Amino acid sequence: MFRPVISNLGFLLQMAGIFNILPVCIGLYFGEDKATISIFITIFAFFASGFLFNSFCERRELDFKSSCTLLVIVFAVLSLIGAIPYFYLNIFQPQTNVFDLFTNSYFQSMSAFSATGFTLLPNVDALPRSLVLYMSLSQWVGGIGIIFVLLVFFYPARKLEHLGQAISAVNLKDIRSSFYSVVNIYTIYTIVFSGFLMLLGLDFVKAVSFTMSGLATGGLAPVTDTAAVLNAPIGFVISLTLLFGAVNINVHRKLLSGKFRKLFDSELVVFLGVIIVSSFLLTLIQQINLADSFFHIISGSSTTGYGYLNLANFNDNSKILFILIMFIGACTSSTGGGIKIFRLIVFLKSIPWAIRKLLGYPVANFHVGNENFEDGIILVLSYIALSIIILTTSAFIFTFNGFSFIDSFFEVTSAIGGVGFSVGIASLSLSAPLKWVLSLIMLIGRVEIIVFLTAFINFPIHYLKNTAKSVITKIQNIRIYTTEFIKQIKTQVGHKRTP
Repeated sequence: MFRPVISNLGFLLQMAGIFNILPVCIGLYFGEDKATISIFITIFAFFASGFLFNSFCERRELDFKSSCTLLVIVFAVLSLIGAIPYFYLNIFQPQTNVFDLFTNSYFQSMSAFSATGFTLLPNVDALPRSLVLYMSLSQWVGGIGIIFVLLVFFYPARKLEHLGQAISAVNLKDIRSSFYSVVNIYTIYTIVFSGFLMLLGLDFVKAVSFTMSGLATGGLAPVTDTAAVLNAPIGFVISLTLLFGAVNINVHRKLLSGKFRKLFDSELVVFLGVIIVSSFLLTLIQQINLADSFFHIISGSSTTGYGYLNLANFNDNSKILFILIMFIGACTSSTGGGIKIFRLIVFLKSIPWAIRKLLGYPVANFHVGNENFEDGIILVLSYIALSIIILTTSAFIFTFNGFSFIDSFFEVTSAIGGVGFSVGIASLSLSAPLKWVLSLIMLIGRVEIIVFLTAFINFPIHYLKNTAKSVITKIQNIRIYTTEFIKQIKTQVGHKRTP
């Protein structure tokens, strides 16, 4: 099983190397020799390891477990090789401890490739422009799902439905059939939005970096003082990139093909509703103006993490509101994270359906659109439950290390949701073990929990479905037996009362 995983990993690493040629060109243009060398070494490492893995291992069709294993490994290895420029340049505060430097470099790289947006950098403005673009490109590659899209080609067509339910992509067959359109759509958006930002006064590197990071819902800003940049009209254009990154890829297809009447499906309506309601709630709870509230809620709901307000100073009610919207996250088949709006809709719709079914009332099959989604309900409930367990456990780890429970829960929710909002915990002063905990949570959030568990412990999805069906059947049988037992008692009591 492991040999085809390594072989396909090699191909993906080679692709990552190709994408990083642009920062080298920028570095050569601006004469940033040391930064250019570091990125060139990274490209060489991508190509060399990719060629090695691809040459000495067999290329075979992947099954579900192998695909999950590949997803986890590829993001872990991408972050490892992608950490080379940060380590080589030592862009953090001067450090003599090699392990701390490696920890910070890997954390920063994982934050980029997982499109989370946590940063340990004290001064982004002092970085070489080629490195700034490199960070944004890392977010673009990891965030827009190039890895996921390429993986679809390795996966058996007859089993795409199972993988789609596991990673919350409703129709992976559609993604396979239009691979180039997916890449082209985001490429077009990158060019268009970068052009708008350049017309509004940003230079090429900042414009492209803001656009790539926004569309990827990454959140690693190319400037230190975001408040000086995120004002109208630049802030409005950047807000659009966040929204475009957070909606389903099918919405973009409808938009670009002129099908405006079919644009607002249920998922998009719920997503926009969450943003609007949450914005007004934050304004009331935190007593800030609506414009600031609206921008930060969009940033949180899209799981981007751009911001200019100090969230550490927010009250606990506001932090809880952000925890909820970060946990829910963006739409399916988007660059955003969280449990996704689609899962929220399925969860809410399944409650009355499940109650009626358990009580024995006649119910039709549970459908999402035109598809029977009864098996998918089990995966959705499992995903939500497992996410809550991981979040709670991780929050207690940080609480035991001196942070408040609300702040800890905020930070780990931001990590697993791929948001990057911070109340000050994810910082350069954080201990190395806790940085590795956050790195692991970011990885889990990027590949999604069921995929992660399947990769390492062969998470029994089919067994889980069968067990859930068995439990439902037993509950229904208990209800039937109870109903019959009550009828018998009533009958006996009636006979005794008859003269």
